[in-house]
Amino acid sequence: MDIKKFNLVMEETKESYFFDGRRALGSDDAVADFARELGIHKNPEEVVILISVNGKNKPVAVSELSHGSFNSSMLPLDNLFKRILLSGGNKFFLVHNHPSESTEPSQADISMTLRVKEASKLLGIEFLDHLVVTRTETVSIRALGYL
Repeated sequence: MDIKKFNLVMEETKESYFFDGRRALGSDDAVADFARELGIHKNPEEVVILISVNGKNKPVAVSELSHGSFNSSMLPLDNLFKRILLSGGNKFFLVHNHPSESTEPSQADISMTLRVKEASKLLGIEFLDHLVVTRTETVSIRALGYL
């Protein structure tokens, strides 16, 4: 995923992109639109991104956590929480695409969400939502009752 081409980057490190936090992400649609601006929906494979936000839900960093095949992606929890802590964020969203254009979460998506939910509780970091996006649609795993 090429985040740099969208000129949203304030400062780039090797693996994450830091933002100045001008725009609050106050709804699922706002988060999905932000992820689409980054080009997540254009990937032919599943990609999982982390959007770390501050106390006002303004993005402070975006990291690509996983780049999978056409229908799956692995998510290492240590990498996820390391990036949140290093970004200075205290809350986060996960967003991933479904190249198939189906927004129905797979059992693997739900299992991953539940694992992240439990780990975030232990660390005291608020897991705001996990969204599945396509070019035109979004599904909130929180709205489905899994968070």
